[in-house]
Amino acid sequence: MVLHKILTDELLNKELLAIGRDEISEINKYVVNLLSWCSNYNAEICKEFVKHLEEFIKSIVKLRLMKYIVYGSKREGSLDTSLVDELLTIFIEYYKFLIYGLLDSNGNVVAEVIKDFEYADMKYRQKSVISIPLKDALLLSRVGYVKLLDKLILSPRF
Repeated sequence: MVLHKILTDELLNKELLAIGRDEISEINKYVVNLLSWCSNYNAEICKEFVKHLEEFIKSIVKLRLMKYIVYGSKREGSLDTSLVDELLTIFIEYYKFLIYGLLDSNGNVVAEVIKDFEYADMKYRQKSVISIPLKDALLLSRVGYVKLLDKLILSPRF
């Protein structure tokens, strides 16, 4: 069973396994075949399979993140390393804003709008300065819609 092998290999190795397109393709074939079979039958085992597949996904993600953070593993050829790098950058930025006290009393941060966008039923125009929740500001900054204004405090004066 392909899922069992991946989980076992990941658990037994200190290094992150390289999960590439071939491994993902093999997993996809396995899951699609089972779900295809399940679409023809209304079997209780299909509900259990989906439930266990969801648990597998949660477990493998937590395990890979933990190994990546604890061991600093960079795995060339693994599809998820660039995403994990990006997530860690977001986490670091998040804690930087918390620790430096760059949040207002509502948990918002100041950002400059780089591209026009609509958010929470409001339209924001380029070059305007806005105050939005930190988690949203971090995500919007990663996709290029806002620039976080942290330079007000973190200037090179020190």
